[in-house]
Amino acid sequence: MSVIVPLEITDAILTYSSVPEVASPAYDPGATYAVDATASVAGTLGLISEYQSLQAANNGHAPASSPTWWKWLGDTYQVYSGAATYVVGERVIDPVAHWAYESKSAGNIGNALTDDVHWLRIGRTNRWAMFYLQTDQRTIAPSPLTIVLTAGERIDALALRRMVANAVEITETSSGDTVFSESINLNTREVFGYYDYCFAPFSTKPAIVRDNLPPYTNGVITITLTATSGLVEVTPCVIGRHYYIGDIEYSPKIGGKNYSTVSRHFDGSINEMTPRLEIPETRQTLVLKKNRVNSVKKLKSQLNGKIAVWYWLTDTDGYFDLLLVDGFWTSFEFDLAYPEHAKINLTVEEI
Repeated sequence: MSVIVPLEITDAILTYSSVPEVASPAYDPGATYAVDATASVAGTLGLISEYQSLQAANNGHAPASSPTWWKWLGDTYQVYSGAATYVVGERVIDPVAHWAYESKSAGNIGNALTDDVHWLRIGRTNRWAMFYLQTDQRTIAPSPLTIVLTAGERIDALALRRMVANAVEITETSSGDTVFSESINLNTREVFGYYDYCFAPFSTKPAIVRDNLPPYTNGVITITLTATSGLVEVTPCVIGRHYYIGDIEYSPKIGGKNYSTVSRHFDGSINEMTPRLEIPETRQTLVLKKNRVNSVKKLKSQLNGKIAVWYWLTDTDGYFDLLLVDGFWTSFEFDLAYPEHAKINLTVEEI
């Protein structure tokens, strides 16, 4: 089994994203736009749509109704202003901390975003949702979704989960030279017979892991996801170093905690059932050589209370998704069972 210790993505590391965050100036019907110029169109309750000009001499073509002149880049929200007045349900963003908020009160003016009487923090901005590991909030954006990450240190692994996409392309450059490139077809189909061959629907792989990136200190990683449906979804996107922590014995257990609630009448019949999240959990026993125990013990301390990506198989194996978890360990017990090998009883809970 291996684990990817995530590198925290900062503004300095995320050197490009096709997902808008701070909107461009509002579209001006009297202006003439050049190729690749951007403009925004305001919607309701703080929603703003970002567009990019597809042609030169672009004048008088409303972005939302002129697809040959404008390309939709995605949606964001207005930047918070202490001088503006907000209504209930209106949304804003803090582009420095990359959080989105919703107004809880009418006539909301001059109240700081930290004031939880007037503001509800609803999650990361759309651009940054894919890098926030503590929830499963997804980045959702038009295809293609492209990001460029400049780690500034040696990393050799990446993971993408909860994807809705048909293909992903990963490249790494060092000093301008391409040192890694892979195009991955995410389309898949489960066929168990002639009927499935004719009628089974197509689907896509929801996750990939790669732990063979060249560990250059000046590596620049470009990830592009494309979807024929027009929209791409993903969370999280993780880069970092991967570490081997042992071989899994047969019969790992995959379960979960169900947070749904049920109330019953006096006779045992169901009164009300409230569906809630099921949190996946894996339980496995690992076998590790004696000379690796100390390094894994240090890694255990490093990962205490931290989210990482835990995996064992390649994404071509049918058990890959079941044994892939982005979460934290809740039990990590060393059993010095043999003179030259130790066992690790490991439980990992997903976010």
